[in-house]
Order: sequence, then C-alpha cells, then structure tokens
Amino acid sequence: AQLARVSRPVAAAKFRQRMKAAGFSDDEVARFESPMGVDIAAQTPAEIAVSIVARLIAVRRGALTPSRG
Repeated sequence: AQLARVSRPVAAAKFRQRMKAAGFSDDEVARFESPMGVDIAAQTPAEIAVSIVARLIAVRRGALTPSRG
C-alpha cells in the first residue's frame, strides 16, 4: 500500500506529526510520500495529475520504489 499526498512541505510535515500522534510507526511514517508524483515542474492541475499517474506507473512497472521516504 502507498500513502501519498499533494501538499506543500509544511503541510506534509504537520501530517507526519499527526500520523505519529495517531500511533503510526516510524517505518509507516517514513513511507508517507509528499509531494506525490514525478518531478516534471508541474504547475497546472492537469500537469500535476500527469505527474501522479507517471509515478504510479513507474512504481507498478518496478522502475521506482513505492516511497521515497
């Protein structure tokens, strides 16, 4: 399973803190990925969607691991 979120770094850090407070292990928190997607300098919603789908395909095909940590 993969847990990811499209968010700014500050929001992602707060989310990780909430995960720890909710009882998630350090390993589980480390697998959380944000921002989600392949870095293609996306700016529009459509470009962000393409980057997310590209990331999912890369993981599915074994080109990348499910989480960058």
